Amino acid sequence: MNRPRRSEQTREALIEAGIEQLSRHGYHGTGIKQILDEVSVPKGSFYNFFASKEA
Repeated sequence: MNRPRRSEQTREALIEAGIEQLSRHGYHGTGIKQILDEVSVPKGSFYNFFASKEA
């Protein structure tokens, strides 16, 4: 069985946290910082995976 790479796990965690925050607070009520705080990921790492919140 192949283990998911750490970067894939981080990306998936960011997506899941984003979905959760957006469903709770809506698009305009959700900031990238809220998503990052939920996953404990530095801001620079977010931009390695996504160009912006819209991505």
